[in-house]
Amino acid sequence: MCASCKTASVLPVMTAEFVRVTPNDVALVITLDATPARSVAPLAGFEAYVDSSLAATATIPGGVDGRHEPRFSLKGGHNVEVRLRPDDPGRQTDSV
Repeated sequence: MCASCKTASVLPVMTAEFVRVTPNDVALVITLDATPARSVAPLAGFEAYVDSSLAATATIPGGVDGRHEPRFSLKGGHNVEVRLRPDDPGRQTDSV
């Protein structure tokens, strides 16, 4: 295959949603789907931020697909951001 014909590696499609576990505890359900991509960039893991502060870091050894459920104790309204961390720190991250 010629160098200019290579397919660029992309990050998997990521979705994130809260699921209530108890009145004050929630699980942040993060789903990564690499099915639509021809070539997926390897991931180191993801980070979850609550109100702009790092709340959780998770590694994803050996793959990108799957469902991950870190749990948080939260009361009231919060801003939450999940960021994918590519293996290559120079690559663009993705967040939801």
